Formats: sequence, C-alpha cells, structure tokens
Amino acid sequence: MVSTTLVLLAAALLAAWGGLLRHAEAGFVRPPPFTKSAYQDNPRHVHGEAVDFAWETNITSPLELLVFMEYPRLVDKPEYYYLKTNVTRDVTTLRWIAELFGREAIVPWGQNAVCYLGLAAEGAGAFNVKFYSAHFNISIPDDVRMQANKTTSDRTRPLGSDPPSSSSSSTSLADLTSGMPALGVAGIAIGSFVVFVSAFVFAYLCWRRGRRRRRRSNGRARRTPATVVAAGAANAERKGYPVARRLSRTEVRMLVSPSPGRESFPTKLKDVKVRSSELYSKEIHELP
Repeated sequence: MVSTTLVLLAAALLAAWGGLLRHAEAGFVRPPPFTKSAYQDNPRHVHGEAVDFAWETNITSPLELLVFMEYPRLVDKPEYYYLKTNVTRDVTTLRWIAELFGREAIVPWGQNAVCYLGLAAEGAGAFNVKFYSAHFNISIPDDVRMQANKTTSDRTRPLGSDPPSSSSSSTSLADLTSGMPALGVAGIAIGSFVVFVSAFVFAYLCWRRGRRRRRRSNGRARRTPATVVAAGAANAERKGYPVARRLSRTEVRMLVSPSPGRESFPTKLKDVKVRSSELYSKEIHELP
C-alpha cells in the first residue's frame, strides 16, 4: 500500500516537472527567442528565399503566427501580417517565402528590412501576443528593388491573397451598384429622401416668407390718413395728419346759426330736420 502511494506521488512529481519544463521551453526556436540585444548579429535572409520557422508552446488554445515589420515602418499601414492562423499545439513549424508585402520600394538602398515573429491568441492580433522571436533581416536584390520602384502604388496584402488585377480599365456604375451590399443601397435611398424633404421644406419656408413680405408691402400701400388718425391722435399729429374729434356745442351752433343776409334759414337744429323731411315728402308727391 505504501509502495503504491509512493509510486503515484513520484509520477505526479514527474508530470509537474515535465509541465514546468514544457512551460520553460515555450517560445521560438528558429529564429531564437526575443532578447533585448536588438539588431545585433541578426540572421539575414534574401527576398524570395524559403525560410523555415520553428517554435514550441504548451498553449492548448489556437494561436496566430504574425510577422512584424520593425523597419521600415509606415504610419498608415499595418505593422504586422498574418503568416498562419489556427495554429494548434501540434503545429510547430512553418516554411515561409521571404517578402515585404509591398514595402520593397521604401527600403533605402544599401539597407535591409528588419522583422520579427509573434505568436498571439487567435482573433486578438497584436493585442495579445504570447511570445516574440528575435529580429532577422531581409535583403532586397537589385532587380526586385528596381521592379518595386516602377510600381506607382504601394499596396499591402495578407500572405496567400491574390493581388488586385491591373487589366481592368473602367468600371461602370452598374458594376459598382451590383456588388454593393443591401445596407449601402438602403443608406443611399434614405439619404436621398432626407435631402429631398429638406429641399422641399426650405422652398416652402422661402415662399411663405416672400408671401408675408408682399402682404406687408400691400398693407402699407393701402394705408390712408383715416387709418393713421384711428391709430392714435398723438401719432397722427406727429405725422401731420388732421385729427378726427367730436365737435363742441359752440361749433354746432355756429354751423346751424343763420348767416348774415339769410334770415329765412332755420336757426335751430330741430327746424333743420323738419324742413329736410318736408322737402323730401314734397319731392315724392311731385313725381309723375
């Protein structure tokens, strides 16, 4: 019984020790693991050369093998490229044809590009790199450099993807819209509708404002002194218009009193009214 327990304990210790060894050995083998002595005695590979990479890891989850471009580095381009995705624990080697992913033209003459590798968690990219390799250089042959200098566009593409075709000369609007996602078409339709509604509302507001101005101008043209007087006596006097007011009793007597040489006219307002009614009835009776 005791011997069985000792055997099991020894097996557990050996397994734990083996796990520690595997953890310590996790990292790149070729090129060597990353060290702080950057750029010193870097291995150099020629552009187009087949390079064999090797690594060891005890991580069971899938990983991604990345190559980082340390020099030259472009601000508007990605700093790394995918060499292999879904790297499982049993995959520990990769053969890679050395290239710079379209950056050959920006490497200065007489200098090499500087790269290094990284194994990252799948889907995390450069944000969760488990371990890095040491730096290595890639030299550019003269013919490759001259061919790259003739290329006017600097492009980057993942490894294994087809480069864009240069034979297409023109693309029609139908070709562009045929490959457009449904979401993009819906967005264009909604944008056009919003622009149309905005233009209609703007035109209506301009028409309404012009109509209001015309009404105001017509109202000023029809304004008479009588309306100015009705607006207020003070305002009418200030503008020089006669002020409408009620006559006093003295002014009424002066109007109905007989003038010199006309004593036959009635002297009272009541007689004026009676006389007017008599004349009106007389004219009616004299009609044929």
